[in-house]
Amino acid sequence: MSVSSDLSLVYTGSRVEGLLLKELLEEKGIGVFKKDTLEASVMAGWADGSPEDACRLFVETKNAEEINRLIKLEKTHTQKLKSLEEKREQLRSETQRVQTRLATVKQQASKNEEDLIHDIVLIEEKLENNLALQKRQSQEIELLKEQILISEKEKKKVSKRKSKASDSIQKRFRTLYKDILVNERAISDYLDLNEEMKLKSEEIINLLNNNPTMVPIKRKVFGGKKAEKVLEVAFGYKGRLYYRKSQGGKIEVLTIGTKNTQAKELEFLSRL
Repeated sequence: MSVSSDLSLVYTGSRVEGLLLKELLEEKGIGVFKKDTLEASVMAGWADGSPEDACRLFVETKNAEEINRLIKLEKTHTQKLKSLEEKREQLRSETQRVQTRLATVKQQASKNEEDLIHDIVLIEEKLENNLALQKRQSQEIELLKEQILISEKEKKKVSKRKSKASDSIQKRFRTLYKDILVNERAISDYLDLNEEMKLKSEEIINLLNNNPTMVPIKRKVFGGKKAEKVLEVAFGYKGRLYYRKSQGGKIEVLTIGTKNTQAKELEFLSRL
């Protein structure tokens, strides 16, 4: 796999964490391209960059948004887990200190018996409170571990569902619209639309296939280094569809979205 317009950056950080994340994603059936900027610069004859951000991971653009969300969720859970572990360790240290203090107090034979009993009661209450807090923290840790596990399963399910849906749509479009091409990015974008917008966008696709001269072009945009002409078509209230003529003369639908995602579509077109 090489870095191309179909890949999106989802991680920048240390080699160790990058390798762990790469292995985790590949176990879930998600292809990952790794780039080590520090290693590449050393091989080229100079050392440039820091080990803390030398590793970069790329995945297919159609999976990037969902993977980023799940990675962010997992990082949040991991950070909470780490914080709770640190708090539990602090409580353990505090408990040991209190226990030591309790032993010391009990050895103070010269202390007034009444004061001694009072101190012991206070220390034991504090010890009970710390133990109860430790128990709650342990329960929270276990809950976070379960949430991380659920998050991993959700990643796998989302990836499988989207892949299956994408294959089904591609087959349907190839059958219904034989005179045009539909880019994989456009398929992924189509799946992200709500049902109403799917219907309206498919009306445009059908028109491009059967009677392209009737398509209401909104404007011309230019994408890529070669400044290829790309046409923008509006549909619905805020839908946007971009297409061009391929080298073979066929119309190719490049990407589909809404006004809210227009910046992403234009960025994609600029990389063609």
